[in-house]
Amino acid sequence: MNTPLQKRFLSRGGAGQPEHLELVRGDITDYNALKEHHYRADRPATLTRVLAIRHTERSAMDRFTHTPATPRTVAVLTESLPSLSCKMRNFALNDRYGTWLEPGPRAKLLNSEVRVISRVVVHP
Repeated sequence: MNTPLQKRFLSRGGAGQPEHLELVRGDITDYNALKEHHYRADRPATLTRVLAIRHTERSAMDRFTHTPATPRTVAVLTESLPSLSCKMRNFALNDRYGTWLEPGPRAKLLNSEVRVISRVVVHP
């Protein structure tokens, strides 16, 4: 049985993703389109993947000029390789990537198993 709050949420269409938004595998151009809205000016150093949300609903100008919608990037998330030394990660993961390994094998293991979110940018 749904609580009154759950019923209210479901009745407003809160579950699911709006049809005019699409999550896609992006690239550096998606990040570049929004990087000015992030507080860090520099690009992530070890970027491995970009996820983008694209808005494809026609604008008022598109409807007026009878042109098809042009997808616009409205949010990005970037993944990067992790920092090679992180005491909290070593503590949380029971020293899996700790100093007991030589630096080369440690970096290889860490980079094969871990990614970090390095940027999240949403267009204001």
